[in-house]
Amino acid sequence: GQLCPSLRAGVLAARMGGLKAGAAAHDTSEDLTQLADVNVASVVEALKARALRGDIYSRCGPLLVAVNPYRLLPIYGDEQLQRYLSSAESTSLPAHVYGVGAVVVQAFRMSHQSQAVIVSGESGAGKTETCKRLLEYLSAASAGGAAISRNMHARVIQTNPMLESLGCARTLRNDNSSRYGKFITIRHDASGGVRAAYLDTYLLEKSRVTRRGDGEHNFHIFYELMYGADPGMRNDLQLTKAPEGGWAYLSDTANRTVATDQANFSELLKGFHAVGLPSKVRNQVFRTLAGILWLGQIRIGAGTNAAGEAHATIPDDEAVRVAAMLLGCDPADLFDGLCIRCIKAGSDWVKSQYTPAQARSVRDGFAQAIYAGVFRRVVEQANASLAADFLADGGGSHGGSLTPTPRLGDLGSSPRWSGAVTPRELGATLGARASPGEAAVAEPAGSFVGLLDIFGFEALGVNSLEQICINYANEKLQDMFVSLMIERTQELYAAEGVRFDAAAVPKHDRGSMALLDAIFRSLTEECVLPRGSDSQLLAKLLQVHEANPLFNTPPDKPAAGGSSQQRTAQLAAARRRETMVSFDTKTFVVCHFAGRVRYGIEGFLQKNRDPLSQDLQVMMQWSSVPLLARTFSVRSGTTSSKFHGVVERFLASLSALLTTMGTANVHFIRCIKPNDAKQPHFVDSACVAKQVTSSGLVPAIGISRAGFSTHMSRHDFAALFGPPWERTTGGVLRQPVDNAQLLLLLEWVGAKPNEYCIGKSRIFLRNGVLSRLELVRYSGLDKCVVMVQAAARRRIAIQAVAKRREEQLHPAFGSDCDYSSEEDKPNHVVDSSRVLRGDSFSRRLDIRKSLDLADDEEAMRRKASFDRKCRKFGTVVKTRRPAAAERRGEGGGGADDEFEMAGGGMGSFSMGGRE
Repeated sequence: GQLCPSLRAGVLAARMGGLKAGAAAHDTSEDLTQLADVNVASVVEALKARALRGDIYSRCGPLLVAVNPYRLLPIYGDEQLQRYLSSAESTSLPAHVYGVGAVVVQAFRMSHQSQAVIVSGESGAGKTETCKRLLEYLSAASAGGAAISRNMHARVIQTNPMLESLGCARTLRNDNSSRYGKFITIRHDASGGVRAAYLDTYLLEKSRVTRRGDGEHNFHIFYELMYGADPGMRNDLQLTKAPEGGWAYLSDTANRTVATDQANFSELLKGFHAVGLPSKVRNQVFRTLAGILWLGQIRIGAGTNAAGEAHATIPDDEAVRVAAMLLGCDPADLFDGLCIRCIKAGSDWVKSQYTPAQARSVRDGFAQAIYAGVFRRVVEQANASLAADFLADGGGSHGGSLTPTPRLGDLGSSPRWSGAVTPRELGATLGARASPGEAAVAEPAGSFVGLLDIFGFEALGVNSLEQICINYANEKLQDMFVSLMIERTQELYAAEGVRFDAAAVPKHDRGSMALLDAIFRSLTEECVLPRGSDSQLLAKLLQVHEANPLFNTPPDKPAAGGSSQQRTAQLAAARRRETMVSFDTKTFVVCHFAGRVRYGIEGFLQKNRDPLSQDLQVMMQWSSVPLLARTFSVRSGTTSSKFHGVVERFLASLSALLTTMGTANVHFIRCIKPNDAKQPHFVDSACVAKQVTSSGLVPAIGISRAGFSTHMSRHDFAALFGPPWERTTGGVLRQPVDNAQLLLLLEWVGAKPNEYCIGKSRIFLRNGVLSRLELVRYSGLDKCVVMVQAAARRRIAIQAVAKRREEQLHPAFGSDCDYSSEEDKPNHVVDSSRVLRGDSFSRRLDIRKSLDLADDEEAMRRKASFDRKCRKFGTVVKTRRPAAAERRGEGGGGADDEFEMAGGGMGSFSMGGRE
C-alpha cells in the first residue's frame, strides 16, 4: 500500500540519514520518554539502534514497544520468567513483555478490576509471538499451588499450538500470520490461581482454504497433517500419494520445512489431548480435513444439454468417490449437490443445473463451511475444557453466575437459541455457522485478565472483503489507543486542574472509520437487492463518495508552487484519473490511518452473503461422521426475513469486543515490523517510520513524558497506604481525606514533589512511581503482619495453658477412680502431672492412647472400687436389676452386670452399721 499524505513527512524524514536527530539519534535509552528530542527521526533511530543490538523492547510510559527480530533471542525461558515473577518492582528490570504481565497481575491483585492487554501492529510485526510470551507469564503468575490451578495453567498454554495450527498460515509478510482474531479471558480464584478461561474468536479467513494470493500458503494444519501424520493414518486418509498435478487447495508444498511441520503436528496432538478432545473426535477432524483436500481435486468441466445450454459436469468421479467416503456421504448425492440445485416452485421441486462457474463456487463454499465447522468445534472443546473447573465449582471468586455473551449469527443455525439471531456466531468465523446440536460453553461473568491477539493492518497485492474488515478492526483499535492514551488523558487533566500543553498533541482524524461505515451500509443494501452486483456497488460508491478526501485518494499530492486555484485543479484532475482507474480495474481506494489501500470489488457481495447450497447442507445432516452431521444440522424456528451478512455479524462482534474492553483497565503493546523482507539484523528506517507515524507513537511519548501515567482516586490511595501509615506512625486519617493528609501519606511513602500531582478528586503519579511506593507499603504491611502474628500466637499460648490446667485438675480417669492405696492403681496408669511437665505434645498424645482400657479391665476396676466403698460405708446387699437385664436380653452375671444396693442403689447408702 501507499502512504497517506499525512504520513509522508515522517517517512521522508527517516529516509534522510543525516537528519536533525542531533544527540537523540544516538540515544538508545529503553525509555523513549527520556529522549533528548521527541520526533519521528529520533524515535526511529532509538528503536533501530536497540533492535540491532538485540534489545527489542522499549518503554513509552505505560506502553511497551516491541520490534520483531525475525530470529530467536535468549531473552525468554524459565530463568527470565522467574526473574520477573520474583521481582516486587518490575519497572526496575529491563523492558520486557514479562514486565507488562507483571504490571497486569499486580494491578489485578490490588484492585480486582478487569485488566486487558491489546497487542497491535501490522501483519508480520510479531503480535502472535508477543501474545504467546505474555500468556506464558500470565499463566505462570497465576499457576498457584493448587492442583486445579496448575492443571488449568497447562491447558491454557496448550491451546496455543492447537489454535496456531488451525488459525495461522504463512503469508508474504509473516511465516505465522494469524488469520483470525482471538480474545482470551482468564478468571482467577481468591488465591490468584487460574480458575477458568474463555476463548472468543473473530473473523476466521476461511476463504484461504480454497484460494490465496501468489506465494501464500493454506492453514498450517493441512501441511502438518500431510507431513506429520504416521503412514498408517495417511493411508487411511488417502493422503499417501499426491494426485497428478498436486493438491489444488495447497500451494508451494515444496517450500515447506518438513521437520517443522512434523514437530508442530506433535504439539497439535498434545494440545488436543490437553483440552480433552476425544480420540474419536480427533480422528473425525483429520478425516474431515482430508475430505476438504479431496473436494479441491474435483475437476468441474463444461457440458451442454439438449437445448445447447452450458452446464457443469464432472468428467472424473474418482475424487468424488474419495471425498464422499471421507465426508461420510453418498457419492451420487455429492455429485448431484455440486452440479444440480433443487428449487421449489409452488408445491413442486424443480431441478436446475449449475454453470461451471457456479458449481466451482458451490464446491469452494462447501469446503469453507466444513473447515469453519471444524475450527469452531475445536474452539468449543477448548472452552469446555478451560471452563470445566469453573462450572464444577459453580462460579469464581470474582464472578457470579455463568452468562452467555449475546451474539448475532447466521439465520437458522443456532444450537441453543431460537429466533432471528444466533448467539454463538458473533465473532466466531467469517461467515461460519454455529455448531448446531452442541451446547455452547458460556463465558463466565466477573473480573478477568484479558489478552487480545487480533490480525494486523494489511495492504496486500489483492485486497478483498476480508482485508477491509481487518483494517476496519485496526482502525477501531487505533481509535481506542488514541482515546485512552491521549484524548481522555487531556480531558481528565483539564477537569482535575492539572497543567498540560495540549497544543503539542495533534488531533486524531476519524474520517476513515465514518467512510468505512458508509461503505458497509451500501454493501448490505446491495446484498438485499435481487439483482445486486459488485459493479453496481462500485458505481454507487464512486458516486456517493466522490468528494470524500479519504476515498480514491491520489497516490501523489499536487506539486508545490502555483496558486491555490492551480493546486485545486491539479487535485481534481488527479481524482478524476483515479476514478477512471477504479472503473477500469474494478477497485477503489481508502486512505486508512496506516496507509493507502486499494480494494478489489469483485466477490464482495458473494462473500457477504456467504451462500451455502441447501442441497449439500441437507445431505450432510445424514453424514456418517458425527462431527459433520452436527455442524450441518438445522433447527426449526430459527429463520428470519431480515438479512444478516458476514460484515453485519462482524461489526456486531467487534462492537461487543470493544464494549468488553471498555470495562477493563487497558494496557497496550505496539509491535513494529523492522522490514518487509522478514530479514534478521536489518532495520528499514522508512518502514519503521511509517509505523511510528501512523500508530500515534510520537504523541503518546509526548503525553507520557509530560503527564502522569497512574491515576488513582483519593479514596483508593488512602485505602492502600492509610492503614500501614496509621500502624507505623500512630496517626489517624480523617474522612474525607484532605490535601494535607494526602501530603503526609506521600511524604511517608517517599514520593518526590515532581513525581505526583494532587487533583480535585484524583492523585496523579508519574510512570514507575507506584511500583516504588508499593515497596514502602509492603514494608509497613510487614510490621502489621508481625503484630497480627504475635497476637495470634499469644492467643494460642493462652488456650494451651488453660487446657493444661484443666487436665491437671481433672486426671485422665476422672474423680470416680478412687484408689485407696498405690498397689490398687493399675500398672498402665501414669502420673498426669509428670506427663504435663516433662513431655512434648506429641509424646502426651501417645501416652493418652496407651491409657485406653480394654472392656474387661475397665469392668474389673469399677468392681474393685465398688467393693472398697462397700467396706467403708457398711454392709450392703447386692441385687441384680432384673429390668435392666431383661432389657439387654442378658442371661447371667458377669463383668458388665449392673449392681444395686439395698436402700437406694449406687447413689445412696444405708448408715445402719454406724448407728
